[in-house]
Amino acid sequence: MGIVQWIGVAIVLAPLILHRTSSGVLVGQVMLILGLSGLVAPLLGALADRYALHRQLHLSAMLCHCLALFFLLFVHQTHWHYWLVALCIGVGSNLLLILNPTFALRLNQDAKEQANALKLLFQFQMGGVVIAGVAIGLLQLFSLSTTLQLATLLVFDIVCVAMTLLQSPNPLLSTRQTVAENLTPNEPSKLLWFGFVACVLLSMFVGSNMVEMGPVIIAQAFSVELSYSSFGMAAAALITLIALAPAGKWMDKHGSQFLWLGTVFINAFVGISIWFMFESHVSALLPLSLILISIINGAWNDISIASFADKISPYGPATSQGYMAAAVSIGFSIGTYIVGYQLDQQDIYGVMTFLAMSGTGVLVAATLVIFAFHYRNNTITENARSPFA
Repeated sequence: MGIVQWIGVAIVLAPLILHRTSSGVLVGQVMLILGLSGLVAPLLGALADRYALHRQLHLSAMLCHCLALFFLLFVHQTHWHYWLVALCIGVGSNLLLILNPTFALRLNQDAKEQANALKLLFQFQMGGVVIAGVAIGLLQLFSLSTTLQLATLLVFDIVCVAMTLLQSPNPLLSTRQTVAENLTPNEPSKLLWFGFVACVLLSMFVGSNMVEMGPVIIAQAFSVELSYSSFGMAAAALITLIALAPAGKWMDKHGSQFLWLGTVFINAFVGISIWFMFESHVSALLPLSLILISIINGAWNDISIASFADKISPYGPATSQGYMAAAVSIGFSIGTYIVGYQLDQQDIYGVMTFLAMSGTGVLVAATLVIFAFHYRNNTITENARSPFA
């Protein structure tokens, strides 16, 4: 996941398309396909749950990434090939976003084991970013060809496929089998669930913009030039890998809902802070530090929403993660479009206001979701204890 999504897309794909086709429009089309592919995530999750296709679709996801990199080795000018590459990466990435947390949660029943599994999952993902980032950085440092860079990423992905084939995860039950075996049913609230999904979507307005658009925002607002490089990505991933350890412990001790609320609070802090910093004489390190905070917070957010979604969802495990993938994808697309439009209009103050208001509004909404979650749990507990229940 980290190899293609973080390094392949962020560092290699867009510059490669521009170099081969000189078409900024094609780059935009590819990114649009990547974003819109998240819309089918709930359907992919439902398919996996209904027919117990978790392992098959997980393997298909990695093969999609391999296929995309293989196409890029030979494609040059034909636009539809790049659309196909984007579709392969989008579908593959969404399947991994759905199924990796599903396996981590459903193959471990104890809450402590689940928290540890999610922590290790995302640490391994960050580890992949570090390895791929350093490898691509060295190839770029020695001015080696893009073809060799793509081939290196493809080899990494093939190794991942081989490891999965040698040690496949245990199969999960389909939703029909779960009902048939009378497993303990969840009694979720759809209102609470979709309130949570909406909060996840809206929280991307700050989180995704500070990570993906952060260098552009910082450059225009504070005249500080920053560009993502392979080595920079690797360094950020290494810091994130280390920072995931305390997040896992916090989630185990206090629950995923409070870790998620904490990430929403950090988003609000980042949005309000950058609004206050704008047009102020501050050290360049302060706005730059907000990008690093957002990258780390994004990883914390990933493990918390995966766990909390599994706890409150009225749907199957993979379907639940599909909704999360769709919310993240849609929130990313809308949020970055709004900021991109404001930057085109040279409305830098509007960008800062948007980040601050988005962060504050989502914090209020997330607090209400957590309050409703605990109120409902307390009500169910009291009714269970009542002698007239």
